[in-house]
Amino acid sequence: QNYGANSLSLWPACLPLEKRTSSTGIHTGWSKPPPFPFIETYANGYARFYRDFFKQWHYKMDILDKCQDPQVDTIVGQPLDFPSNTFYPAGTVCAKDFSRQSCFSTGDSGSPLMVREEARPER
Repeated sequence: QNYGANSLSLWPACLPLEKRTSSTGIHTGWSKPPPFPFIETYANGYARFYRDFFKQWHYKMDILDKCQDPQVDTIVGQPLDFPSNTFYPAGTVCAKDFSRQSCFSTGDSGSPLMVREEARPER
């Protein structure tokens, strides 16, 4: 009736194994949406859905082998004029939207990145 589940299985979140085998994961979080005037000006077609921007989102992510800042502008395919050089502490896991187009919005850093447990794929 209220889109409720008929049955649920709840599994605890576990820290990853030392050697990760999965190359994709699901990112989840409550991102900070852009200000409404920005949406009105640059993406007016989405204005009527603005309240949905505050819901929890899930994105399929490619887990990167190495954390590094972009060196190429993905829109024009040219090297960036002023690439950044961020410090990534040891053990940092970096992932990017599988479409390779964006990191979506600010406030996503540190949000959960879930991967399927290879040894127990039912989880």
